[in-house]
Amino acid sequence: MKLWALGDLHLPSRRNKPMDVFGATWDRHPEKLAARWRERVGPEDAVLILGDFSWAMRLHEAEPDFQWLAALPAARKIMLEGNHDYWWTSRAKMVRAAGPGVEFLHASALSIPPFVIAGTRLWELPDPDKTAEENAERERLCSREAARLEKAFRAAAALPPGRLIAVMHFPPLFAGQERTVFTDVLDRADPEAVVFAHLHGEFHALAFQGRRGRARYVLASADAVDFAPVLIAESP
Repeated sequence: MKLWALGDLHLPSRRNKPMDVFGATWDRHPEKLAARWRERVGPEDAVLILGDFSWAMRLHEAEPDFQWLAALPAARKIMLEGNHDYWWTSRAKMVRAAGPGVEFLHASALSIPPFVIAGTRLWELPDPDKTAEENAERERLCSREAARLEKAFRAAAALPPGRLIAVMHFPPLFAGQERTVFTDVLDRADPEAVVFAHLHGEFHALAFQGRRGRARYVLASADAVDFAPVLIAESP
């Protein structure tokens, strides 16, 4: 079994919102996503969907996007909330709307033997280009999200032991930074991989990617990975 990740699918929903306004690379991107997913992902695999799945504002508007997802292979599809997932609502409602095989993570964890997946959305880190007031609000929200990440790892510890994979929508660390409120939590949990999305275009280079301790930090937003799922790990 292989574990894949892909974020920022930005599917059009019933609102038919296009993405090619952000550049030619996004032209007909749902077709590219589906083709490259099918090239890589097998029916026994699991895919981590790292937020910003659909442009829907309400859950019913995401119905065609869940139908699109249902047609793609994978035994399990694990979804996180992104900052543009305004349709996100209660877990029970989302499970009914999404159909079989789709699961939702929010400050929680689940077992996909031999892996344990733990995660939550996170938020934007403070930025020296922002005002003091804006950064104070970011710090408040990051503190809340760090607590949710802690909660996810506590949930992971209660599951049968497995290879720990941390997932989130926002990057937990930028290039040139030594630590953040999120890496403090991640360093204690000691996952083997930290997988995130959110960044697009020229902003891809802002994220820290590579090794931090034993953890491999991986950016998997769709346009950063040529609209193809990224292999995170596989069972022996």
